[in-house]
Amino acid sequence: MTESIIPQSRDTDIPGNITTVHAMGHFAVLLLTVLNRQKAVNMREFADHLAVFAFVTDESDPPSGLILAYWAGLIKEAAAQDCDRPDSPSDAGRGSRTPTHGPDAGSSGTAGG
Repeated sequence: MTESIIPQSRDTDIPGNITTVHAMGHFAVLLLTVLNRQKAVNMREFADHLAVFAFVTDESDPPSGLILAYWAGLIKEAAAQDCDRPDSPSDAGRGSRTPTHGPDAGSSGTAGG
């Protein structure tokens, strides 16, 4: 759902000081990677929430919305790469990834589970 609202922007589309925007985005990725590996934060869920927040923010403040969407995209990409790692916490043992209601309720998100 949220993937469709993350704009495919070029660096020239990002408002403000591009170096600062990139640095802050990469810092967020680093921080969330550490928290994800400690099973404190689910990076994919955080990226999804940030993408929705970016969409809402874009209504009143388009430059900020674009920056937030850029960061959401960075985090989502890093989450996908992190989950491909053999030592990644991935979906195993992560209660926050198993929906308690809705269309995916009861599925564990893992193969065979």
